[in-house]
Amino acid sequence: MSNMDDFKPVELDNGTKDSIPKPEQKPENKSEDKCNLYHQDETSDQRQKMVSQEEMVYPNMYSTQYYLRKFFVCRPGALDQAIEDMNALIAQKEENGRALSFWLLTEVDHWNNEKERIVAITEKSLVICKYDFMMLASQQVQCIPLNYIDKICHGPFTVPPKSLAKREGNGLRIYWDKLRDVSFLSLWNPWSTDLPYTSFTEHPVKNANERFATICEVLALFRHYCL
Repeated sequence: MSNMDDFKPVELDNGTKDSIPKPEQKPENKSEDKCNLYHQDETSDQRQKMVSQEEMVYPNMYSTQYYLRKFFVCRPGALDQAIEDMNALIAQKEENGRALSFWLLTEVDHWNNEKERIVAITEKSLVICKYDFMMLASQQVQCIPLNYIDKICHGPFTVPPKSLAKREGNGLRIYWDKLRDVSFLSLWNPWSTDLPYTSFTEHPVKNANERFATICEVLALFRHYCL
């Protein structure tokens, strides 16, 4: 690159005889300007009304089709079948009590891996289910008695400063059995399932429709448990 000291701006010679003739200035017509401004405001309002009407008549079908292709839970009847199967599993054990609410969340493990889970709050337990929405069958169920839960934290995810893993957004972490120590092997094992805590965040299909917006809200689960 060249040195900036060599750069000289273009200068105009004030002593030149030739000059560019100035265009004739027409008298301003303030009434026409006001009419034009009024017309522009009117057309902009009409365009906004047309856009709002199009959004109401034509919903965003592309996002819906994307969720249907990527997540089997968005198939018609898949979520209802999963909740029905969960109710049957909860009813098999009397110590769980009656099911109060169901939630579709994403579980974040200690290695920052995401797992799709159905979470149920019963009268006496917190039930976490790994459900296969493609085959419509439950694969793993974990029941935690509510009186075992020691602490619940809600807030943004944080990672160590030197960690390569990054995660944004808010999450919910539930602790239980605080008297049990976690071994070093369990922390470094990606497939470990004996940790006395679990972390949840919102499911990606939260924005698919109104029903998923309610059932995938992690903060609503926190409020429901505390109340």
